[in-house]
Amino acid sequence: MERKIRLMIIDDSAVYRNWLITQLSKDEHLEIIGYATDAFDARKKIPALKPDVLTLDIEMPGSTGMETAEKIKPFLPNVKIIFITSHIEYAIDAFELSIFRYVPKNEI
Repeated sequence: MERKIRLMIIDDSAVYRNWLITQLSKDEHLEIIGYATDAFDARKKIPALKPDVLTLDIEMPGSTGMETAEKIKPFLPNVKIIFITSHIEYAIDAFELSIFRYVPKNEI
């Protein structure tokens, strides 16, 4: 059996986070291994969970998704980060950080 992709969801909106978990759990190739409610929660959980892929909101209280991605990449260089946000003006910045994918929330 093929190994599932280990996915962690990071979004401060409980409604959107739960919706993402519900929708992405339907994909047989993905294993939702956890979630975080903000950047600080994510930085505590990521080392233990060791995700292959992160969905990451850009606008969160305390620390932005951009700042979080910058701190994660040196320690997990192979993790793929998918920014999911309603702020499309950050797309260029996301790709400059070598982000795997950028998805506007209104396209999901």
